[in-house]
Amino acid sequence: MPFETKHSPIYFATAMEQIMQQIRMKTEIRIINYVDDILLFHQNKEYLKNMTQRVIDTLKYLGFIIITEKSETEPSQIVIILGLEWNLANATVKTKPKKRLLLLHDQYNMRRWIKTGTEITVKYSAKLIGKLNYLRLKFQDASLFLNIMGHQKAQAARLIGWNTTMTMNNIAIPDINWWIAKLRANIPAQLIQIPPQMTMTTDAAPSGWGSTLERELEIDKVNREILDENGRIISEILGITRNYQHERFHPKRNQAL
Repeated sequence: MPFETKHSPIYFATAMEQIMQQIRMKTEIRIINYVDDILLFHQNKEYLKNMTQRVIDTLKYLGFIIITEKSETEPSQIVIILGLEWNLANATVKTKPKKRLLLLHDQYNMRRWIKTGTEITVKYSAKLIGKLNYLRLKFQDASLFLNIMGHQKAQAARLIGWNTTMTMNNIAIPDINWWIAKLRANIPAQLIQIPPQMTMTTDAAPSGWGSTLERELEIDKVNREILDENGRIISEILGITRNYQHERFHPKRNQAL
């Protein structure tokens, strides 16, 4: 990977994508790559182990340097990528410990600056909101607790510009406390939600209570909206996780893991 140039990731990703396409065509494994992070997926453990070594040998033959000390070459059902730890066996995801500590540090600083009235740059507030917005996959209510900070940031950017400073209002402190509590708990989020099969509704009537039992016909759909490259990677891993869970409950098509 060429260093010391701002376009290094672009050059590397372009070259890597062509190689990954050739490997996908000649193997039966699922490959996801993000710059220099490469994930290989397959239901058969031994086949995956053998193909992993073949991919490493291919990359070395083409001139790439593989740092084995930083690589996970043994098949595992726990995947760490983009700051998230994915458990494919249990279909759960949680924040990586190091990333969680960094986010907590940012939240503590923001809360202290708000209480003391310290000015921060508009760009820094946007950066912090972006980091938290990335965790919407893990916390379903994340967007609700970003509205106040997002509104103040957008208002400051519109009125005084991006290259200036602003003071965040105290009304954002409860939202920050919510984020701190969630990050400290770091409870794994379930990726597969079981849709309700029946819905009971009741209403008040002059002669008493009436009730209706309805069968749910809607099937849970995968959110396929992809906003950026990170979103594409997350969507692919989410799809693989759901497919894996589907195979677990269909023994006829299940392979050795």
